[in-house]
Amino acid sequence: MIDEVLNYRYKIISKVSDEGLYTVYKCEDLIASVSVMANIINPSYTSNKSLISQIMGNAEELKRLYHPGIAKTIDYYSSNDINYVITESIHGVSLDDHIKNNTSFEPSTAIDICNAVSSIMNFIHSQGIVHGNLSPSNIMVTQDGHIKITNLWLEGVNKSKNAVRYMAPEVIDGEQPSYASDIYSIGVLLFQLLTGKTPYDGETAELIAEKHRNEEALLLRAYRPSLSRDLESIILKAMQKSPANRYKTVKALISDLSAVKYKLHSSLTQSEQQKSPPPIVETDEEEFIDYDDTPVLSTIRRVLLIIALIGIVAAFGIGAYIYTRPNDVVVPDLLGKTYSEAMEIASKSDILVSIKMEETNEEYPIGTIYFTKPIAGRTTKRGNTVEVWISKGSKYAVVPAVTNIPLAEAQNKIRSAGLVVGELSEENDDKIPLGYVISQDPKPDAKLERNSEVKLVYSLGPIVESTTDNFTENAEISPGAQDSSAALRTFEIKFTVPEGNQSQNVEIAVADDYGENIVFTKVSSPGETIEQTVEGAGKIIRIRIYIDGKLVKEESK
Repeated sequence: MIDEVLNYRYKIISKVSDEGLYTVYKCEDLIASVSVMANIINPSYTSNKSLISQIMGNAEELKRLYHPGIAKTIDYYSSNDINYVITESIHGVSLDDHIKNNTSFEPSTAIDICNAVSSIMNFIHSQGIVHGNLSPSNIMVTQDGHIKITNLWLEGVNKSKNAVRYMAPEVIDGEQPSYASDIYSIGVLLFQLLTGKTPYDGETAELIAEKHRNEEALLLRAYRPSLSRDLESIILKAMQKSPANRYKTVKALISDLSAVKYKLHSSLTQSEQQKSPPPIVETDEEEFIDYDDTPVLSTIRRVLLIIALIGIVAAFGIGAYIYTRPNDVVVPDLLGKTYSEAMEIASKSDILVSIKMEETNEEYPIGTIYFTKPIAGRTTKRGNTVEVWISKGSKYAVVPAVTNIPLAEAQNKIRSAGLVVGELSEENDDKIPLGYVISQDPKPDAKLERNSEVKLVYSLGPIVESTTDNFTENAEISPGAQDSSAALRTFEIKFTVPEGNQSQNVEIAVADDYGENIVFTKVSSPGETIEQTVEGAGKIIRIRIYIDGKLVKEESK
């Protein structure tokens, strides 16, 4: 699929990974001029209409969502032939890769990571959306150390062995994912960050699922006795079998995690003053955290202040996405900027950017912003969203020059210009090579509305006056034939595969009164001789040989 263009917009550059349900490709967005990811559902799943419908429904809902901690869902497409979801391309590595490179994390770092994830999930839940597949492989750490959550469009459709390790028991049993099931997944993640392993594991997804249903969660301090009972208690509460017994909101989880972080840093600060090793935090049962769902914002602010004062930086520099009271900021000038440039500029003012609409515009180039709301110079609150209108470029397209080049190249140039390949016709030509374009209509540089047709005439090469050595005819009149148009003729074809790839797909097609049909196909090697008998009916029969989809030889009989 490399170099194919999806929906006249997303040019496939390279394959990234095969995830079983879908394959990920890196693409270039020809309109916005940015890199994106195409998550193409694998063909074996396209017949599952309910699955495709759920994925596309998820993608439609997510297109409106924007947050700096979420990989943006940009577009989606569904047909009988292909189904895909286009998402933001993230420069970084997955949290799963970080975990594989570290046996376990220090409590302070693990809390920072889970607080960051929880803060993003709090926003997601506030929009009425559930993730349903939260795991380290769906959490990215960017190059500058920030967290981004990915694959929201997979809500409730992925039950692979890896996904089941983080999945709540009720979701495993077929219930719809919920806020409580996402909180369960965060509990599993925290356990893994602190111990280097998940609470439940097994050789198959079914064995892991059975443990989630029936076995009590492993105690954190059985693996790391030095860890506080507060952390162990938080994990046990997040991973309760019954959703009703878990945290009611991720805000409550953030509150408890931040309180533990505050205790850790308070102990560290005290120990530094005494110039003695930090004591192990051991609390009695009566001193456990009170599981109140009201978030302790004042505690969080104190935690952040202490971090700043003592200069402790988490292993990945990951900070929680916690916003303080909004302040007035001036909306920057984003006109003429690409969407990615606008996001970078807006982030410096602590505001968000959301695409409101994409329309043609005669003044601003394709992929740039031509209007914002509020407009530049107005004030807005820190953390608010500025809506932007993206130009699709002019509604007119300039016809490219495509004569005397291969037909496939001409078709790609026409599509890239925003036009459509129209009627194709063929002619013999002594000067233009076989398969090259002889003429086009309209002529180059003509200005047309986008998606207008461009007609092409391509060459069949010179007229062949006599039978060649490679195409030997044995004419035969079929029974009952009444005129020459019904003549059934046979041809002996002998063809040597040219130099090139070691594996070349050779196809022989016959075009006659009954249309064009592929009559022979075989994967062959350079130098191999192909001998094949073919038949055709009618006055004029065209025999075409293709290698890897490209026409290399054609003769008319």
